[in-house]
Amino acid sequence: MSETACCFPDPAGTIFRVTEHYRGTRLDRFLQAMLPRLSRERVQRAIRTRVATSWHIAPRPSLRVVPGGEVLVRYEQVREPPIELLPRVLYEDEAILVVEKPAGMLVHPTRGCHRNNLVRILKDQRSGERIALAHRLDRETSGLLLVARTVETSRFLADRFAAGEISKTYRALVCGAVRAERGTLDQPLGISRRLDVVYRRSASGERPRPARTDFEVVGRFQGYTLLDVYPRTGRRHQIRAHLAEAGHPIVGDKLYATDDRFFLRLLRHGLDASMRERLAASRQLLHARELAFVHPMSRRWVRFESDVPADFSGFLQRLSRIDPPMAGQPADGRGVRRISDCVGSSDRYASRLRSPSMMR
Repeated sequence: MSETACCFPDPAGTIFRVTEHYRGTRLDRFLQAMLPRLSRERVQRAIRTRVATSWHIAPRPSLRVVPGGEVLVRYEQVREPPIELLPRVLYEDEAILVVEKPAGMLVHPTRGCHRNNLVRILKDQRSGERIALAHRLDRETSGLLLVARTVETSRFLADRFAAGEISKTYRALVCGAVRAERGTLDQPLGISRRLDVVYRRSASGERPRPARTDFEVVGRFQGYTLLDVYPRTGRRHQIRAHLAEAGHPIVGDKLYATDDRFFLRLLRHGLDASMRERLAASRQLLHARELAFVHPMSRRWVRFESDVPADFSGFLQRLSRIDPPMAGQPADGRGVRRISDCVGSSDRYASRLRSPSMMR
């Protein structure tokens, strides 16, 4: 498979090169082998509408493939998700980019989002320059992403992540009162398959892998707690799953702050007014606010910070205006961190204290 080919005037799709192994194979069977997740019916439908070959002007499912030829499967025409905010480059040099991703933006191209994603936007801004993400953020998570600009840098950062030598700090608003001031969530996470929702990670899931998340309370509100969170491993949905397992899901998390039936209804019918009210926030209030690592060229320790965006800070400000003081706190807020101290704070988590439960 290749990404470009001169024989197609508009190669907006995926190109497969035919090898000797497939000589004489029907085109639909060849594409089934290349795209095993697609049914034969879907492959045949695609051949009639969005497949081109380098050796025949009008391909059909029964056409025999030719070794050395190329088959272009064009992207389906989709309605791209709108871009409300562009990613902002906070720092760049010849080795890396440090990018601030807005909430709601995918990081990679998907079947339903070919262009309005962070990787494609960065490539378009840099005339097709090589872009390799050193790590990922979920669609609704905002904040800092580290991007490699060379193969050597990509390998260096991958090794540092694997060794746990890149520090990441997230800010999260969670449901409920977290009793411990700081602690560790140390539970393996696997794939949960309840009600066919295969996206979840949970402690009872299949093929669990070790996962560890440290946390520290930085603000308290009626019914909510503001945390700084430090993932020590890099499992998918780790922070979201660990906090949900502890009984404190992130506010606005459509997957982990709700039940399976709610999420399935959301997938099938979209977000309605009652769902919005239940979620409280329009997106999960999780922000990647700090990255610290050894620079791949200078070998010096560098650190980058990002304030929480307006939707996150605005939600917190509304809490501070309308919520009464928490039990045991004076009415003027003394003894409680003010909202201005919580938003964008750069306090570091210095201790390694462990707490068996956030509820302790």
